[in-house]
Amino acid sequence: RVLQGALERCAWVNQDAFAEPGTKRTSRKRRFLAAVEAEMRAALEAPPGAGSPVVCVDKVNLLQEHRQAILDIASNLNWGGQGGQLVFAEVGDFRQGTPGRLMHFCMSRIHDRGSAHNTLTPEGTDVQGVLHRMVDMHSEFTQEEAARFDARVEIDIGLGPVAKATAVIDAFDRLGLDVLGPDCAEEWVLIPPGDWKPAYFWDRVTGRSAWELPVGADCAWYGWTDGTGRPYFQRASSGVVVRELPPRRCGGITQSSALRGTLESAWAAVRRQGATLRSSEGKSAAQHFWAKVRQKYEPGEALDLGDFHLARRLLDTHPSATAKIGSGVRAIKLDFAPR
Repeated sequence: RVLQGALERCAWVNQDAFAEPGTKRTSRKRRFLAAVEAEMRAALEAPPGAGSPVVCVDKVNLLQEHRQAILDIASNLNWGGQGGQLVFAEVGDFRQGTPGRLMHFCMSRIHDRGSAHNTLTPEGTDVQGVLHRMVDMHSEFTQEEAARFDARVEIDIGLGPVAKATAVIDAFDRLGLDVLGPDCAEEWVLIPPGDWKPAYFWDRVTGRSAWELPVGADCAWYGWTDGTGRPYFQRASSGVVVRELPPRRCGGITQSSALRGTLESAWAAVRRQGATLRSSEGKSAAQHFWAKVRQKYEPGEALDLGDFHLARRLLDTHPSATAKIGSGVRAIKLDFAPR
């Protein structure tokens, strides 16, 4: 989602979006792969423009057959023959001697997401068991399989979203793909009214300003103010909303400060969407969780790793959280209230 928000021409196909409850697995897989093929076909047929079109396929790739499904689509479309390139970005634990680290990050992410995921939720049955089985199922890349990708990027799970997205863009750069586009000749911004001044258009490339958008020009950012007069800007191409305009992208990928500003703006938009979704869960989700805990554990029994992470998050919302947490929480157990 960060890449989709940051790149001018990027489609994101997420496998989880097709995992609606009550639908058959074969039907979900068929519809997901059809969406991937449609987006890849659209990328091949896209007219020339600023930046190469990118299709991000967000899916489980533990087994060779998982990866093979995308390779088959690329082969059927003659993806490589028409100038397309395949980059395999693998998020995992690439540190040595850190047992349990991958499981820790996976469990933390599941609980941070709450019910925003269609398949793995904190309230799901045996979440840890599912994750362990997925790790055990993992099949390594063969040399023959690796040769079918133009690049493979190993991204450590401990990196933040902006760093992960940067690693992928760096891989595009090494392949000679300018996904950010060349220098812009113009980048018009609608400046909101303020201090008795009406709204006007400003080109932050040349510094020119105009009361009306020049004929044939496109507005890259639309500005407005809230009730307190604070300005906001919305990027026309992606819908990303920011308080301050990010550094102008000049010179493509090599301008690291500009790239980081763009990615951080996209990540801020993703966080706002997640916060809105989580706030809608409210007290009902917490009540459901504690009811499950009371049924699952005997008095004096400590919560397992999965339930501990969610309980720890809920503890942060307690009015006396600082006093209750103290120097840290080693474990949480179910017990009778003291009389």
